[in-house]
Amino acid sequence: MAKKKSASQDGFEIYEGLAGHRANPTMYLGELGDPMAQRCLKEIVDNAYDEAVAGRNSLIEVVIDYDNLLYVVADGAGGIPTEFKKLEDGTRTSIMTAAYSRAHAGGKFNSKAYKTSAGTHGIGAAAVNAVSEKIRLWSNYKGKLVTQTFGKGKIIGDVDPKPVKKIDKDVQALLKQKGSKYGTIAAFVLDQTIISEDARRGKKLPEKFRIAKANPEVVQAWLRNVAMLNPGLRIELRLVKKGKVKDFTFINKKDLAWVAKTMCEEREFGMLGKPFVHKSDNISCSVIWSDHPDSDNFLTFVNTSPTIDGGWHVTGFTAALSNALKKYMPAKKKGGQGFTGSDLLIGLVGMFDWRMHGAQYTSQVKDRLASKVDKEVYNELAVPMEAYFKKYPSVARNIIKRAQAMNKGREDLRKAVKSLADVKKKNRSNLPSALAVADKAKPHERELFIVEGDSAAGCFHGDTQVKTLEGPKTFAQLTADFETHGIEHKGYSYNEQTREFDVVTLRKPHRTFLANRLVELTMDSGEVVRCTLDHPFMLKDGSWKEAQHLTEADEIMEFQSFVKP
Repeated sequence: MAKKKSASQDGFEIYEGLAGHRANPTMYLGELGDPMAQRCLKEIVDNAYDEAVAGRNSLIEVVIDYDNLLYVVADGAGGIPTEFKKLEDGTRTSIMTAAYSRAHAGGKFNSKAYKTSAGTHGIGAAAVNAVSEKIRLWSNYKGKLVTQTFGKGKIIGDVDPKPVKKIDKDVQALLKQKGSKYGTIAAFVLDQTIISEDARRGKKLPEKFRIAKANPEVVQAWLRNVAMLNPGLRIELRLVKKGKVKDFTFINKKDLAWVAKTMCEEREFGMLGKPFVHKSDNISCSVIWSDHPDSDNFLTFVNTSPTIDGGWHVTGFTAALSNALKKYMPAKKKGGQGFTGSDLLIGLVGMFDWRMHGAQYTSQVKDRLASKVDKEVYNELAVPMEAYFKKYPSVARNIIKRAQAMNKGREDLRKAVKSLADVKKKNRSNLPSALAVADKAKPHERELFIVEGDSAAGCFHGDTQVKTLEGPKTFAQLTADFETHGIEHKGYSYNEQTREFDVVTLRKPHRTFLANRLVELTMDSGEVVRCTLDHPFMLKDGSWKEAQHLTEADEIMEFQSFVKP
């Protein structure tokens, strides 16, 4: 009889080096697929950006060769140090080797080397090595160009102490200058068996599978934001696809005030007053209030990394704003002003970047700042904001009126919900069953969702492909593009009156469910679509049928991607 293993032994594994990064890459680099490819590119670019903030770099060059799935990042700094450091076990390794082969090895733990840093302290470069097929690295340190190779989390070759005269031909052909003109050059090809969504599902990779690659539009918007926030920093982007080359140059040749004004002009928003601008070692801020009815054009960052979900730096910004507006508020009524600090952000357009050493986030992908810096932000912005509104009091009064209007809207909604609840107590049958579910919930635990059109009829999964004018995109990409960079794509909508497809703007795509039951549909073409059970599909006869009721005999309406003149 075989000896039975104890439960504690089952599934227990020990990973050495960067093997753990390959086994669970999402812990270090976020969501699989295109977002992870984007994150890998960002981690390497962040190293070049950190050199710029430290005053040692004024150029970042990024190349994405989609034909060969090759990413190249070069900077004009002083190169990665190649000196050797002694380890605890007595062995020696070069700084360049350690940075790309060891987790928690780097110069960003020490505030003397970097006051602020965007990269993931001592993890980013090593994590990219772990999920890469191959990384070729060149460092022009102290005038000597040396090279080293990594891949799949390992060191393929040690640093050659002998300087090289030039870099590899395929990489040099993509760069604008000779390799020896740069400080550091990193060229890498990602390992699709690790980062592709198809690969991580435990299935054998089919001949045709979804290649994970950085979205060119997201990359453009992100690099442009970095350049806007850092006047004088030149960022070159080259995209190569099907042999065609597209070059972009991003540089803010003016000042921070140009940032907010440009964002409004591009969106055709009306502006109130002039931009509020504040620049220091810790803050780069350029904002202006507009006639836009929302706050989705107020972009926040920490060390130029987008904080989509905000954090304590935004809390400090809002607190300083509330304090500066106190003297312009009308006499308080019983119960206080009523509106919240976030109401004061309505119509705000621009960028706010908080820079700090040792930033901590709620997750590895850095979408929300967890470091409690609200007091530091408040202390730095309180006086400048007071001076701004003293100069533009009409802007202050306008902001307060908007906040009051927002509060009135919420109060009207509250009364409407309360009236429904009162009716419900008298006659339960008058309420829809969906609302009756909250019968025993406390008032503050109840929510009323108001939806537009038939959008509540069902939802697709985040990786479902959507036809847009630019080509197919996933719902997750549409959401990320909008929430991170304010990009709205053009798509198609079916008009039941004309029985034709119209071109429409896909406005404010967002995640509706954190968890819900899904059904997986396999089309004749082999395409797999995941969606909620009640998502309606149009059949060829013009009728509609929910996903959960579809059978092999049903024929879904075919869609031709064309635009009528």
